[in-house]
Amino acid sequence: MVDAPARSALVGRDEVLEVVLGAARDAREGTSRLLLLTGEPGMGKTRVLREAAARCRDLGIATVGATCWRGDGVPAFWPWTQILRGCGAGRDRTQLVHRWGPLATDALSLVPELDEASARPALESDRTRFRLFDALAAAISAEARHHPLVITIDDLHWADLGSLRALGFMAAHTADRPVLLVAAYRDAELDPDAAALLERGERMALPGLLADEVAELMAATTGTTPDEPTARLVARRTGGNPLFVRELAALSAADATTLRPGAAVPGGIRAVLGRRLSRLGAPCRELLGVAAVVGAEFDVGVLSAAAGTSFEETSALLGEAALAGLAHAGEPPTTWTFVHALVRDTLYAGLSATGRAQTHRAVAAALGPDADIAVVADHLALAVPLVEPAVAAAAVETAGRRALTRLAFEDAAAAFERAAALRPADSTERVEALLALGEARSALRGTDHGRAAFTTAAETARRSDRSDLLARAALGYAAGLGGFEVRLLDPGQLDLLEEALGAMPAGDSVLRAALLARLSVAVTYTEARQRQAGLADESLAMARRLGDDAAVVQGLVAWADAHAGPDDAATRLTAASEIVERAAGAGDVAGELLGRRLRVVALAELGAGPALDLEVAAYTRLARTTRQPLYTWYGSLWAGARALREGRVDAALGYAQEAADTGGRIGSRNARMLAEVLRLNALTEAGRLEDLEARYRALLAELPEAGWGDASPVTRVYLARVDPSGAGEAALADLVAALETLPRDSEWLPLLCTAAEVLHDAPDPDVAARVHELLAPHGDLCGVEGIQAAWLGSIRRHLGMLAAVLGRDAEAEAHFAAALERNARAGAPLQVAHTHRVLAESRGRAGRP
Repeated sequence: MVDAPARSALVGRDEVLEVVLGAARDAREGTSRLLLLTGEPGMGKTRVLREAAARCRDLGIATVGATCWRGDGVPAFWPWTQILRGCGAGRDRTQLVHRWGPLATDALSLVPELDEASARPALESDRTRFRLFDALAAAISAEARHHPLVITIDDLHWADLGSLRALGFMAAHTADRPVLLVAAYRDAELDPDAAALLERGERMALPGLLADEVAELMAATTGTTPDEPTARLVARRTGGNPLFVRELAALSAADATTLRPGAAVPGGIRAVLGRRLSRLGAPCRELLGVAAVVGAEFDVGVLSAAAGTSFEETSALLGEAALAGLAHAGEPPTTWTFVHALVRDTLYAGLSATGRAQTHRAVAAALGPDADIAVVADHLALAVPLVEPAVAAAAVETAGRRALTRLAFEDAAAAFERAAALRPADSTERVEALLALGEARSALRGTDHGRAAFTTAAETARRSDRSDLLARAALGYAAGLGGFEVRLLDPGQLDLLEEALGAMPAGDSVLRAALLARLSVAVTYTEARQRQAGLADESLAMARRLGDDAAVVQGLVAWADAHAGPDDAATRLTAASEIVERAAGAGDVAGELLGRRLRVVALAELGAGPALDLEVAAYTRLARTTRQPLYTWYGSLWAGARALREGRVDAALGYAQEAADTGGRIGSRNARMLAEVLRLNALTEAGRLEDLEARYRALLAELPEAGWGDASPVTRVYLARVDPSGAGEAALADLVAALETLPRDSEWLPLLCTAAEVLHDAPDPDVAARVHELLAPHGDLCGVEGIQAAWLGSIRRHLGMLAAVLGRDAEAEAHFAAALERNARAGAPLQVAHTHRVLAESRGRAGRP
């Protein structure tokens, strides 16, 4: 027997290998079969034959193989010459005649070195050919008497008809012998007359690899496992053809762009497909070139109209392509597809630039008025300059706007980027396209991703002296046109907003009101709170004078942000409710979510536990309809805050990670920081203090301009909460001095709550008295970290701790009693437990039970 080639990994072919091995076991028991493996080039037929032969040898079954050849000088019956040589290896003619019987003389005439006459028999007559077939069958049967035998024949599509007839004869006349015949061929290249000779065979078409199998093969090729989207993309582009998958994987290891749809077809793959296409008639190739322009999937009617052929002619030519294994009909049968994207890419690359543009224009016209605007727009854009750029740009922008309404932000961004490129450099139309591009990119990956488009729009607006367009560009740059998440401490944002506001005409306008509102939020930590509140008040008053709902919503949002401290919790709830009502009435989802976010914080501050949970649920439902991470990560954050409120620390940590991951997809700084606040609170509750100091320092260092630098009293007080051993006293003393200048914003109340926690562990009556004085007016509120990242419970508990430090036991008892009732009503067993803990500790220090 001939030696087998070295074995290698084979992916996605376990089922067909099991069929072959099952047939080999049947042959060992005396039942012969003819298996026929079919598929396009590169599907792995040769590798399957080799692996099957190797596994059969592992089972103790002898194997012999042959490979057909295409070209001049190939003798007739070449595969059978190879098979006889393999079976007779190591034996001379005399031994083989003795082993195979008297008919061996006719069979050995196919092996020149073993034929005494060294010449082929004359095969003109059917009788002579029958004698040869009989001799072949007799020789194989005789060999099989010594041991079961598996015969493999590769590239059967190149075999001469005589060899194919011999294979059919062999299958019929070894049916009761321990022989398995396995042949592989390309079904699209097998002559119809040849196919008729293989009717006895059992056909097994090798399918394309599935996405997970493609990933496995790519990993075996490059040593790196691709992610799921990449594996799916490669599976679609190659049709799961293993040869093409390996070539793309190898090239992508050096250049990832080879995996992009529409990327140049690698040379090896192009050569394989080029040979297949060359066997088609010229009319069929030309029609498939038009089909490649239509798309990966194409309608016969559209193709006919674009190509200028009749429906009948088109159908006939597509039938030729189907026989070649290059395209196939789908459902309905008038819809066709290429077998894989690489066939289309090869055809498309073969068209000239002018030919492509002409064909794209013809396809756009053929699609008709009811076609998908995105498809028509794509063809029009690719037909430029044969189509006016303005016409193509208008169609592309229409497609982009529709994509935005469908939340298809990737498609929208691609459309507006193309439209901007089609518009004249300094035109108003280009600015509009850039503004839409910035909005789409911001929705897709966050504000930072959209800023380049807004910056370019602003530059163009300056040159055009268009203050309205500059204002819109500034608003987009600051936080997207919806303004859901405004970055703070950003000089570039502030400069652009101030410039746009200064360029606006005097008097009331919706854009001026919007700029005032956005600037009010943006100056947080950089300007006196009086200016922030003044800008917000001016914006809201102007919006109400204009009677514009969208402007009022933005003004109210700015007002609520400027009055985020504990003095205005109830008023903020009223303002937030008005935002929700106005935005919902106008169909402004982003505005409604802003209002609901403000309601969540206000309800948490007011300790309205059941109402808070209902509001969180309403927000989460609405946010999910947008499918935008910018909005949806809050649902995870607030689920974590509730889990922590209920004492489910591990669940809170899980939700913190979920919020960070979701918000991280669009680069949300809020998501990163607030998820960390939730995580820090959960780790503190769990007593996992190992790395809390480093985490607190990293978090508070994010806002050094706000006075929360590494050495600030604010930072030191938070660190003292983690490690109260001595460091807290000096920090608290400094904090009291700083309290006079710190703004009473959303961070003020939780800071005092933290100070009360530290004072409980490191008592200082003088500091406790001042903190108690500041907290006392807010005893009916609850502490809230950030945008409801963590709920600290009733302020009465913290007042009780401070009163106990001051020796005012009766007052402390009253505060604790009120806190217990408030925390229980809010559905917060963790805060109830903490209240019991500090109550017991306070009583113990006072010598009471």
